[in-house]
Order: sequence, then C-alpha cells, then structure tokens
Amino acid sequence: MSSAESRKAFFRQSTWMMTATVVSGACMYFVHPLVRVIPDGDYATFTSLLQLFVWLGIPAVGLQMIFAQLAASAVTEQKRRQLTGAARVVLGWITLMWLVLAGLLALFGSRIATAWELESSTVIWMTLLMGLVALWAPLLNGLLQGTQNFLWIGWKEIVNGLGRLMGTYVIVYHVSATALGVLTAAMLALFVSLLILLWQCRRVLLGPAEAFEWMEWRQRLMGLTLGFGAFLFMMSADAVILKAHFADEALAPYNGAGTLARAIVTFTAPLAAVMFPKIVHSVVHAQRTDAHKLTLLGAAILSVLAATGLSILAPVALGLGIRPSFANSAPLLPWYAWAMVPLALANVLISDLMARSRFVASPWLALVAVAYGVTLAFQHDSFKQVILILGGFNTLLLLVAAFFTWQRRTSQS
Repeated sequence: MSSAESRKAFFRQSTWMMTATVVSGACMYFVHPLVRVIPDGDYATFTSLLQLFVWLGIPAVGLQMIFAQLAASAVTEQKRRQLTGAARVVLGWITLMWLVLAGLLALFGSRIATAWELESSTVIWMTLLMGLVALWAPLLNGLLQGTQNFLWIGWKEIVNGLGRLMGTYVIVYHVSATALGVLTAAMLALFVSLLILLWQCRRVLLGPAEAFEWMEWRQRLMGLTLGFGAFLFMMSADAVILKAHFADEALAPYNGAGTLARAIVTFTAPLAAVMFPKIVHSVVHAQRTDAHKLTLLGAAILSVLAATGLSILAPVALGLGIRPSFANSAPLLPWYAWAMVPLALANVLISDLMARSRFVASPWLALVAVAYGVTLAFQHDSFKQVILILGGFNTLLLLVAAFFTWQRRTSQS
C-alpha cells in the first residue's frame, strides 16, 4: 500500500471509529439524565462501580494489545494456527481467573459493601458479571483490531451504547429505579456486544490450531499489561478510591464531572486503536509509517477542543446534561477536563511504544500509576486537590512516555 493510500485508509478508519465512539458516547451520556429518578447516593454508587468495572479489565488489557499484535503479524498459515491455539487457551485461563475473583468476592464482598455503605453486595456481584465481559472482550477486540476489522468494532460500540440507553429506560422506569437497575441494563448491553465479538471472531476461535511459544507470550503480556494498565488506572482510580472517603451525596456531583471529562480520552482513544495495528504491521514488514505523527496531532487537536468546550459549557453540561443538582460542581469541570488532556496524549505515546514492543517503559509507567494511587489514598482533602493531583500525575505519565519515545528515536538515528 502506498503512502497516500495508507493515509486514506487511516483517515477513513479513524473517522468511522470516532463516529461510532461519538454515537456510543452520546447514548451513554443520555443515560445520566434518564437516571435522575434515582437518589444521588445510588448515582455515586453506579458511577464508582463503573470505574471498578474498568479496574476488573486491567488484568486483561494486555491481552487486547498482544492479540492485536499477533493478529496483525499472522501473515502465514502457521502463525494463524498459532493465533487460534493461543486464543482458545487464554480464554480458558481468563474464565478461571474470573472464577477466582468470584471466590474472593464471596469472602470479602460484605466488607466491601460495608466500606462503600451499600445496602447489600448484590451490586458488586452485578459488577463482577460485567467483569467477565471485561476479561473476555479485550482478547476478542484485539483479534478484530489486529485484522483491522474496525467496521464491526465500531458497530459493537454503537450497539453497546444504544443497548445501555434503551435498557436503562426500560429497567429504571418500569422495573427498579436503583443503582442495581442501571447496572443490570449496562450488563445486558455488554453481553449483547460480546455476542457480536464472538460471532465476528468465530473463524479464528473455531479454526485449526497449533501450539504457541508461551515464554515469549508471557513476557509480552507483562509488558503490555503494565503499560496499558497504568493508563487505565490513571483514568479510573479516583472514583474508586474516593468512594471510601466521601459521602455519596458529595461524591455524586464530582463523579458527574469526571464522567464528562473522561469522555475526552474516550473520544480520542479510537485514533490510537486504529494506529496500533498499523505500527505493528510496519514493524513486521520493516516499513516506515507516519501513523504515529498523525495520531498524536489528531489527539492533541481534538482533546484541546473538547477541553475548551467543556470549560465553556460546564454549567449546561452538568446541570442540564446530567442532573440540576450537579450544576454546583461546574467550577470543577474545567480543571478536570484539562487534567485529562495529557492522559489522552499519553495514551497515543504508550500505544506506539507497546506496538513496537518497547516494554522497557512499562515498569516506569506502572510506577507512576502506583505513586498516583498511594498519593490519592492519603491526599484528598478537597475535590480540587484530587483533580490537581490527577493532572500532575497524568502530565508525569505523558513525560515518561515521551522520554521513552524520544529514547527510541535517538537509538534508531
């Protein structure tokens, strides 16, 4: 493929993925006005558990990238058979891992419910069921991403968002106006999207298989999990950690602002997703590509525009967009939005490093995430302080990723 054709493909796929993300994000955004009928305390529980759901996917985040790498580099029949063998075995281990998590929840679920002031641990069990999808979906997404099947990745996102919106309306207004009801709608939508992934990956999962080199696979998995896990942790840790330190009524408006601010990262993430297999492909075939530069530029422009828009429209976005009582937290939204900009850019650099197997950066990225979690656990006197800490560590994560990117280019020149 020529350079001009490669750029056209990049822009076409990126445009589709961003369109799908916007449609899905809009559906999920309109879930929040729908749940105005549930108390603020239930809203805080719902939004915090959604971020806990993100945590449950961290053990599997490396799987998406490693299977995207494997699928992108499966250019021979033997490699395709090895890909099938790896996918089957890993799905089995993922299911076993989920059963272990279920066992731990059976032991400590009541303690978590007490710490979070929940009426019962049922909503945590519901989140764990969603976690099963969080563990399976990355591998399947990776298979589609590696083969650059962005058409169905996009449709999966749309179905998930639309299903959550419709399910929330039906369940909250006709069955149960509680956090459990909203989580049930989210779980059903996720399972439908999982069925789409399984159907699209059926040829790989059901095809002939061969043994795979597991030692190299384990080394890659550790590097990818630490690298992308650091990014996911930075994106979601505050809502989970603060749940044990603030009353639900106080936390709910903050989580509302966080939901809008995180959309900046979600909106730019498709660019990195499209870039990843193209970088892998260029490495496998020893070709040069400008996908990294185009992605970084696009993410920078989009994230700055989004942060500016949220800063201007903060009262409207929170008060009218989510619930009127949250308008008081509008001054927090500009701070939160701009704190997300360096994380959106860091995601691009981390994706580039991981696609090139530059795993030397992974422990340092993970160290930033650990330092952030420890700092936040002890320093949370006010929500503004929390956001400033988040912005500082997001910037540090970006600088670490930029350093290893610069080091890679220096070593190649």
